[in-house]
Amino acid sequence: MTLNDSIHGLRLHVMSRAQELGNVSRACREVGISRSLFYRWRKRYGVLGRRSGPLPAGGRARVRGGGLVRAAGAQ
Repeated sequence: MTLNDSIHGLRLHVMSRAQELGNVSRACREVGISRSLFYRWRKRYGVLGRRSGPLPAGGRARVRGGGLVRAAGAQ
């Protein structure tokens, strides 16, 4: 398992846990992240981690129509 896989798994776990609990603050406290980080992740990954592919280098992405779109100029 790569580092990216581990990070993706953590993000999915936190989103899933927040949905189970019905409480984002509590899920974030359990994992030790801020709510603002949670909401950035949620915006990037959509509902429970559905995404169109890997993020471009540098993690820059735009959300358009519910899916990720590579930022202009990203390879």
